[in-house]
Amino acid sequence: MLFTRKILLFIFFLVINNTFAFADGKYWDMPPLPQPDTYGNILINRFSEAQGMKAVFFSHWSHRVHYTCNVCHQE
Repeated sequence: MLFTRKILLFIFFLVINNTFAFADGKYWDMPPLPQPDTYGNILINRFSEAQGMKAVFFSHWSHRVHYTCNVCHQE
């Protein structure tokens, strides 16, 4: 019984340790987050310039004032 408890504690601490390692970014290379004042601001320019039009600036926060998240995000 005591042996089983020690094994379970070892597994628990192993899982906790690996969870923090994953959260720390050791295992993948994510791009840095943008500055808070630019977060959510998107320049939509996939086809605009090729079609001779100006790019469109989308401000997430100006839309967020009027709409809830689930209007655009279903996840």
